[in-house]
Amino acid sequence: MKRSTWITLIAATLVLVIAINTSAQDLVRIATDLGPNTLDQVFGAGDLAPVTFYVSGDGQAGVFGVDFDIRSVSDDVRIASVTYDPAFPAALRGRDQTFPTLRVHTVRTQRLRRVDRALGARGQPVPFATVELEVLNDANFESALQVEARGTLVGQAPSGTNVLGTVSDEGRAARTAIPVINARPVPVPPAPDPWIVDFAAATMEVRPIGGRLPVSTLAPNTTYELHYDATQGGITGYILFAVGTSEGAPLATAAPPDSGAWSDTGWFTFEPLGARLNAAAPAYGYPDGLYRYALLGDDLVPGVDTLGRATGHLCNFTTGEAGLLGLALILYAEDFDTYDIVEMATFAQLPVTAPLNDEAP
Repeated sequence: MKRSTWITLIAATLVLVIAINTSAQDLVRIATDLGPNTLDQVFGAGDLAPVTFYVSGDGQAGVFGVDFDIRSVSDDVRIASVTYDPAFPAALRGRDQTFPTLRVHTVRTQRLRRVDRALGARGQPVPFATVELEVLNDANFESALQVEARGTLVGQAPSGTNVLGTVSDEGRAARTAIPVINARPVPVPPAPDPWIVDFAAATMEVRPIGGRLPVSTLAPNTTYELHYDATQGGITGYILFAVGTSEGAPLATAAPPDSGAWSDTGWFTFEPLGARLNAAAPAYGYPDGLYRYALLGDDLVPGVDTLGRATGHLCNFTTGEAGLLGLALILYAEDFDTYDIVEMATFAQLPVTAPLNDEAP
């Protein structure tokens, strides 16, 4: 600040002959409407952030004027405008400030002929200026608004100033900074899947109930056993899709076997997709004209159930109407200690054919 400007402010103050006890100098306090005196939020380029500054005096004397100097320390933020409270109309400096700018320096006082002796007295803050900051950067940044101020109380020599907790000696300016932080959240990548997936081969067979040999042609409305042969033991679960061309659903129902590891797991599921969707669902990944009619599944709990062996009786199913029945089986073996999983898939198509009259029993 120029010495002549400050001398003018002092002289204007001393003109006032007011009977105030000046045995001890009181502080001029400058505060903001920011909670922790930090502007920390999510900004976009062009956003405006207003900050209001308040002034007050410790004792019985009001605030006469303030030498006020603010500047942005980087190009991420600039000062779009400053609006001063009508209580401080006299501009001894900075009357013709242009905006936007990176710095504003002004000296503002009360009217000399109509001084409010109690303005901001006894620690009661009054508005001094509202500074509107403009953010120029979309990216995350850490900037600051540097604030330097020196206040004068009515009828007293230049006082000490407390700017946001930083205190100066009598007659000197106090300087501090308001952090301005663009805290856009940084996308956190998803944690990597700990499971290691390997693939292996498997086969399946459809057998008559109680039979040992597989069949390749099925009869309508007849129950069969589904057996599997995997490349390894420790099977922990399976998913089976029933796929077909018949609108009458070539697979009617399914159930666990009567004995063995898969007989009573408590997790067996059978869902007729056609009934749920009111229409067969297209079997994506299969030739056109095939539809998924049913979904089966079961799980074994490691450490509780006896895990499925490399071969076994998986479930029973009952055919529906005549048509083409496709069975897409996915077996999986999970190791929860090493996070390894092996998937084994196989697919079979079986015609569901009504017997000829001369073949009828």
